[in-house]
Amino acid sequence: MGISNYRSSNDISVDRDRRFKATLVVLLVWGMVSLLHWRSDLQWLIVGLTALLSVQTVRMLMAKPISVASEDIAYLPTVSILVPAKNESAVLADLVHSLFQLNYPSDRLDIWIIDDGSTDATPQILSKLQTQFPTLQVHRRASKGGKAGALNAVFASTQGEIVLICDADALVPANFLGEIVPLFQDRAIGAVQVRKSISNADTNFLTRCQQMEMSCDCFLQIHRIAVAGMSELRGNGMLVRR
Repeated sequence: MGISNYRSSNDISVDRDRRFKATLVVLLVWGMVSLLHWRSDLQWLIVGLTALLSVQTVRMLMAKPISVASEDIAYLPTVSILVPAKNESAVLADLVHSLFQLNYPSDRLDIWIIDDGSTDATPQILSKLQTQFPTLQVHRRASKGGKAGALNAVFASTQGEIVLICDADALVPANFLGEIVPLFQDRAIGAVQVRKSISNADTNFLTRCQQMEMSCDCFLQIHRIAVAGMSELRGNGMLVRR
C-alpha cells in the first residue's frame, strides 16, 4: 500500500492553524483599509506611517556598517552542505566540483545533493559525480513540498554543527568556509547570510540588472543591521547553527 499521499493528523492540524492565521491577517489588513476609507479623519495615520518610514530610510542611509572579524581558524566544526536540485543538469557539476575544492578538512564536510524529482540528466550526472567523489551523498525523492520539503527530507541525517544551504547554480570560492565558519565562535551568532553576486554579470542587460539587484539587496541588508534592524536569510549562501 502506497503512503506517498499519507498525511498525519498533526500535519492537518498545522495546516489548519496556518490557514487560520493567514485568514486573520487578511481580515486585519482589510479592516484597517476599510476603516481609513470610512473615517477620513484617520488619513493622518498614513502621513504618520510615511514619515516614520522616511526617518528609518534616512537612518539606514547614514548608518555605518558593522564590521565582524573572523576569529581563530582552529575552530573547525563539521559543516553540512545541502543543495536542493531539480532539473539542474546545466550547472550542478560545477557546484559539486567547487564544494570538493574547499580549503576545509574533508572529514568535517558533510555534502548532500537532494535530487528533487528531476526529469532531465541530473540523476545521471549525480551518479558520475558520486564515482568521482565517493563521499558525496545523494538523496533522491519525488518532488513534494518544494525547496523546504527537499531540505527537510535530509536534515535529520545530516551531521554538521553548521548547515550551509546553496542553490544548484551557486559557486563558492575555496576559502569560503575558512572565512565564514570562525564567525560562529561567537555564540551570539546563530546564522550568517553571505553576499551573493552574479558570476556572468557582464553577459547581457538582464544579467547586469540582476547584479544591480544583488548589490542593492546587500546594501539594504548591511545598513538594516547597522540600525539594529532585522536581517534576512535568502536560502542561498546562508549558514545556520544547528
